[in-house]
Amino acid sequence: MNLTEWEIHHQLEKLYESCRTRPLKKKDKYIIFSDLHIGNRTSRDDFNNNGEMITRVLAEYYLPNGYTLILNGDIEELQKFSCGLVYERWHDFFEVVTAFKKKKRLIKLIGNHDLELQVLQKTGINEELIEGLRFSWNSHTIFMVHGHQASGLFTKYNWFVGGILKYLAYPLHIKNRSAAHDSKRKYMVERRIYEFSAQKGILSIIGHTHRPLFESHSKRDSLRFSIEILLQDYPGMSKKEKAEARISIGRLRDELVNLSKKERKGFKTPSFYNENILLPCLFNSGCVIGKRGMTGIELTGEHISLVHWFDRSKRIKKYWEKGPVYAHPDSNIRKRIINKDKLEYIFNRITLLSPGSTSTP
Repeated sequence: MNLTEWEIHHQLEKLYESCRTRPLKKKDKYIIFSDLHIGNRTSRDDFNNNGEMITRVLAEYYLPNGYTLILNGDIEELQKFSCGLVYERWHDFFEVVTAFKKKKRLIKLIGNHDLELQVLQKTGINEELIEGLRFSWNSHTIFMVHGHQASGLFTKYNWFVGGILKYLAYPLHIKNRSAAHDSKRKYMVERRIYEFSAQKGILSIIGHTHRPLFESHSKRDSLRFSIEILLQDYPGMSKKEKAEARISIGRLRDELVNLSKKERKGFKTPSFYNENILLPCLFNSGCVIGKRGMTGIELTGEHISLVHWFDRSKRIKKYWEKGPVYAHPDSNIRKRIINKDKLEYIFNRITLLSPGSTSTP
C-alpha cells in the first residue's frame, strides 16, 4: 500500500471509529437516497430530471409509511449554485424533508458537493450534519458514508475544486469530470471502500459514484449473472416459461451489449470478480438524477433492497422493469425492487468467507 493509499485507509478508519452508532431494530425502516445535486430549477439543474417525482414519493409513500429518510451526501449542488437559491427554487422539496425532521426521522450526511454547509452552519435540516454513521445489527456493523473520503482529490483539494467549478467551469459551460462521470475514479473509490469493508468484515453503503451496487455487484456483473441463472434454469422450464426466459435473456443481452458500447471508447470498469472470493460488503444507492429514474436503498432490521423509481410514461430499458412492482396511486410513478436480500444471509457470507474465518463450529 503506497502512502496515498495508506492515508486514505487511515482516514476511513478514523471516520469509522469516530462516527455515531445507532441500533438497527427489527421494525426500523430507512430509505437512503444520495446525489440529488439540487440546483436552480432551470435546464442546467440535474435535479430537474426527477425532482418532482422524489418530492411526491417522499411525501406520499415514505413519510406516511413510517420510513426514516437518510440523505447520504451531495444533496444541495453548492459547487454550482448558492445555498439560498437552491432552497428558494425547490422550496416544495425541502418542505417535505422538513416534515421528516419534525418527526425526528431525518439523517443527513455531508458530501463533497455540499461540504460548504459545514461552514455555513445553516439551521433547519442542516443543523445536525454528520460525515459518517454506523448501525449495529446483532453483532455486526453497517457503515454509511458518502464516499468522497476514498478519493485523494476530494480529501485534499475539495475547496479548490469547488471554487473552480462554481466560478469558472460552470459559468463557461465547461463539463465537470467528477467521479460520477469518470469510470476510472468510480472504480478507484469503490475498490478502496470495498477493501476497507472486507478487511473489517462490515457492510458499507455509499453514494458519490452514482453507480448502484448490490452485494458488491456492478451493473455489468448483475446482467451477466442474471443471464447465467436463466441459462442454467432453462432446460427444466415449461414451454411457456422457456418463451418468457428467451425474451428476458434477449433484453439482458441487449443491455449488456449497449453497456459494452458505452465503455468501448473509454475505461472499462473492472469487476470485483478478480477477487478469489467476492464478499457482499459494498452497496451503493446510486443517484436521484438518472435519466431513467432514481435509485435508492431500503434498509430494515431484516432486509436490504436496491429499488428503482421511474415514470412509466417515459421510455426506459426493459431491464429495469424486472422484479416486483409498486404502482403509486393516480400517477405513472412505479417502483421496482432490483435486488433484495436478508441481512442475516449477507453477514453470514461476509463472516464465513472473510480471510481468517474458520469453518469449525
